[in-house]
Amino acid sequence: MHDAVRDLNSSADRGEANFLPASERAASGLVGNTPLYKTLISNFEGIAYLKSQRLPGRRQNLSFETSADLHEHFEFLRPDFAGAPLLCFAHAQLVVCIRRKIDLDQNVPAFLKLWAEEFEFLAAHLNSRWLISACDTFADYGSDAQKAGAMLLVVLINTVKLAETERLALLDPNPRREKFDAIAASHDAKVHIELWDGLVAYTPFAGDMPRNMLRRLATLTGKDRALNVIARILIHRAIAADTLLGRLGRLNNGFLSAEFA
Repeated sequence: MHDAVRDLNSSADRGEANFLPASERAASGLVGNTPLYKTLISNFEGIAYLKSQRLPGRRQNLSFETSADLHEHFEFLRPDFAGAPLLCFAHAQLVVCIRRKIDLDQNVPAFLKLWAEEFEFLAAHLNSRWLISACDTFADYGSDAQKAGAMLLVVLINTVKLAETERLALLDPNPRREKFDAIAASHDAKVHIELWDGLVAYTPFAGDMPRNMLRRLATLTGKDRALNVIARILIHRAIAADTLLGRLGRLNNGFLSAEFA
């Protein structure tokens, strides 16, 4: 058994809280003196432990501080994973290392192996922020099929993020039924409202553009088991929330394609 995993088990025998040392370095996502992602890479057989144990504390407001020091950066990320399985934090550490091009020959294969074997667990426990970070990594380092499917998800969810950011700045961000009715009436009259450069407004109650877009997205993401699960979870979460997709989806029973319904 690898030393880091042995350290984990010995901590468990001592009954320490969440089986983690109580030091500041442990709070930064280390087991003993070993970062979680390195523990994972050195012994994938110990993954059940990382799935079963949770990082101490309660999730706090997100911090977007960064540091050139890797372990300090992990500490900045830690509050986003408080209460989450250790494997989620290990995954975030892998993504950070890959983004910084650290030991790509080890970290990229570990990332791809992790998603090949634990895609259902990760998709269920990571929030949308980190699912999109995973998609960014697939888009950079995955197979051709993974790159195509992941990039579509990144573009779609980030576009929704842009729309919701702009909505925060509007004086009247609440949708009004009479506005939607006016748009629908223009479509019924075949007098479409042009937005820019020949693109016309989507008809809110019966338009098929989102359905066709999601059908094509499902075709590409369906080529990879991990991305297939990520796509379903990201779309369902966005539809369930007060987002551009959620608000328009609730107006149109045919908004979703059969793959996501």
